[in-house]
Amino acid sequence: MVRSQDAMDKGIIGVIDIGTNSILLLIASFDRDELHTLHEEFKTVRLGERLTEDRRIHLDAIERAVGVLKEYQETCKKYSCKKIIAVGTEVFRKAKNTPEVLDILRKNCDIEVKVLSPREEGRSSTLGAMAVLDLSRDKDYMCVDIGGGSSEIAYVKKGKISNTLSIPMGALKAAERFSLQPPVDDLKIKKTIDFLKRYFEDISFQKGLEMVGIGGTATTMAFMYKRLAEYDVDEINGTRLTIANIEEMLKGLESMKLGKIVELTKDVGRARIIIAGIILILEIMQASDTNEILISSGGLRNGIAYEYFYKMPTHS
Repeated sequence: MVRSQDAMDKGIIGVIDIGTNSILLLIASFDRDELHTLHEEFKTVRLGERLTEDRRIHLDAIERAVGVLKEYQETCKKYSCKKIIAVGTEVFRKAKNTPEVLDILRKNCDIEVKVLSPREEGRSSTLGAMAVLDLSRDKDYMCVDIGGGSSEIAYVKKGKISNTLSIPMGALKAAERFSLQPPVDDLKIKKTIDFLKRYFEDISFQKGLEMVGIGGTATTMAFMYKRLAEYDVDEINGTRLTIANIEEMLKGLESMKLGKIVELTKDVGRARIIIAGIILILEIMQASDTNEILISSGGLRNGIAYEYFYKMPTHS
């Protein structure tokens, strides 16, 4: 670990996480061995929309991403960010036209996007989640991040990541594949659950570990469970949900129209895919013999920031 002064000398940074469904921004500084969040926001862009059709990122999605990245750049300028770090995940790993898309983002936004491998993504997300929750190093954990295009799992033993697992099925991808955009009837939900149960039979999940939920699906579940009027990191961080809590939540969303779900999530983009995300989390919990999930408001962007300030060699 580097000296605190070395980290402090790096000033304020912006971290941009470009995912399949949303683009997130974290602006942070470092002081007294702690990461301090100065600003945080996300926008639903659906960069991976229709990706399963031809494995291409489509022009309308690229244009949405360019618009958001330009907005984020202006925000970073207002905070006098010394550096902007941009990372991309599953959508870039899967798309055939990723080099062209990265070139467009570079030319239009002056942003160099590093495409993370599944292992890199899992490690950084877990680092961010653990740091924000301040988890005990004496316990073992299973960290689950339901993204738009994939689900990343990392197993933590004695404070260190022992293994990672990438499942090429995320909330946006599942919503499109199984037609889970609201309103969704119980037959579609049952078909999705039946498919995932068969699909997960071929995956070697470790059993009975405490589960930590990372990412938009997990935090949205906590947001809805607590019936919050606005996003509150302190309220969401550390929320515990049982399988029974989540099943009740899913049952309540059945056949509910999009507008009603938007009232609960406060975000139309998240409302479109939350049912798919909840089903994925439920089935991963069932397959892992885990009855409860602990929600972390931290994730990939926080982990990337920690790695920058500490020069942590986690991407090996």
